[in-house]
Amino acid sequence: MVSIITKYIAKNFIKIFIFITLVVLTITTIYELFKRLGFYLEYNASTLLIILHLLCSIPRWVSQLLPIVTLLSILFSVGELSKHNEITAMKALGTNIDKIIFLLIILGCIIGLCDFTIREVIIPKTSKYTEFIKINKIMKKNIVLETKFYNLILAMSRYERIMIEYCNIGEKIIKNLVIEKYNNKFEITDIIMAQYALWNHTRWILYNGILRSFHYNTNIVLEETYFKKYISNIMINPNDIRTVLREVNYDNMTTNELVTYINLLKSLGQSEMKIRATLIALHSRYAYMFTHIVMMLIGASFVLKVQIQNKKINYIIALLISFIYFCMQSLTNSLGVIFLLPTFLATWSANIIFIILGLYLIMKLRK
Repeated sequence: MVSIITKYIAKNFIKIFIFITLVVLTITTIYELFKRLGFYLEYNASTLLIILHLLCSIPRWVSQLLPIVTLLSILFSVGELSKHNEITAMKALGTNIDKIIFLLIILGCIIGLCDFTIREVIIPKTSKYTEFIKINKIMKKNIVLETKFYNLILAMSRYERIMIEYCNIGEKIIKNLVIEKYNNKFEITDIIMAQYALWNHTRWILYNGILRSFHYNTNIVLEETYFKKYISNIMINPNDIRTVLREVNYDNMTTNELVTYINLLKSLGQSEMKIRATLIALHSRYAYMFTHIVMMLIGASFVLKVQIQNKKINYIIALLISFIYFCMQSLTNSLGVIFLLPTFLATWSANIIFIILGLYLIMKLRK
């Protein structure tokens, strides 16, 4: 059964959490309004469109602000209890400080799950609608997807790659393509060249080309065949080509979309750095949930101290440690993208280090 004291602490925290969220969100909205004011005036945007454009951005702002809101909430809520000696009174009544810490960790987990839900379910939808309002409604333009690409190199597998001079996704046509096939020693075994290729819903059909087979150990042509039509084994959907070549915003993608995108990048032989950056974004989606637990542990380790005269200094130290945590999180992610850290360490090392630090500070608090 949940005790009255536990309910009291949770209620006090939630009340202040909601208040700080609203205050910070209001300040952010006003700042963004003035930041975008020039854009709105340039295109003579109506009041309704301005409101809708700002409202659709709120889920992203909430997700970005939640960690610092969590820290401020515990500093002010539990800190206020400590200031009025209520924590001391609770201890005198036999309330174990471990119960308070456990409660705060549970609240951190709940906030983390809510944050994950916002990033997974709400932000991908609102971000697309934000872009629609900006381009279609305010700028009065149509969102046009790029359809023409030049000088592409795609890998079908480890031993096969395609070089394309021109690709039109809209017309589903490829011009001047070369397919190179290799053996396990990376020696060319076959080359297929075609004037153009057309997509027939399942695979690419090549036209007006030549197929050359080479001796496995030399560049001597063993066989040369001309063709007017050749049914290839290339089953790359034209839309997949556009997907891997366009710029994407990872925050606008769900976890399933990120996984699909990573598999697509791998199957089409895209750069290792691009694949790694997407992997970092995927792992960060899960690691970010634990940020709120880190904030709870750091905050609790300082506000539950009894030295009221040092409270302001404790708050500043807690905020400073949090700042270092976010800097480390950003740094390790960047190091992961450039292969200086494995994906796991790049996304989880900051959480692991600061959770251990938080638990250490909590253990010192109990002594």
